[in-house]
Amino acid sequence: MKKNSLKVALNMSTLSVPDKINKAITIVAKITASLVVFASPNPALATVTVSIGNLQTSWENAQDGGKSLTAIEHDKEGDLMKLMNDLAHYVEGIAGYDENIIHLAGMDVKKKGVKTTTTFEARATNNLGEAKVRCKYAVKTFYKWQYSTDGITWVNYKTTSTSKVIISGLTSGTKYWFRVALIDVNGEHEFNSPISCAVL
Repeated sequence: MKKNSLKVALNMSTLSVPDKINKAITIVAKITASLVVFASPNPALATVTVSIGNLQTSWENAQDGGKSLTAIEHDKEGDLMKLMNDLAHYVEGIAGYDENIIHLAGMDVKKKGVKTTTTFEARATNNLGEAKVRCKYAVKTFYKWQYSTDGITWVNYKTTSTSKVIISGLTSGTKYWFRVALIDVNGEHEFNSPISCAVL
């Protein structure tokens, strides 16, 4: 791959497990439909498909709770993300400078010259069932915080005037997704892309 060729942005790291699964399925389908261009996918699409199935099964099993089942889900999630990153590198090598080829694979082109900084983060505190969530501060703004156990169904926690909040009362050993919507003179804005962390 040439040094200055286009880079792929998977945009999957902050997605919930179900959304990761759906996006991976879409990418596999698009590459399968364009095997004239993507003649020898690496890793093999069959391998990726098996990994998608493993993650789907482990995610469903983990919905009943239990640290061991959740740990298996995290392992399968990591396995799939590694394969998807490898597949992204393969697409980069095929695409070179052709943005259309990247889109043909159902992937996005990474923007050039844009340095990303951490503007939203969540981490477990040292207390059981508690997480600290924060975002970039904005003047004359309120912050509407939500959390979810599956990245699909959201629970309103509270609205604050500060850009950070301690969310308590969570289930110990469980992975949660968090997001925030800003409220200013222009009204309530859309929620940001959620991020996840497991609480103690």
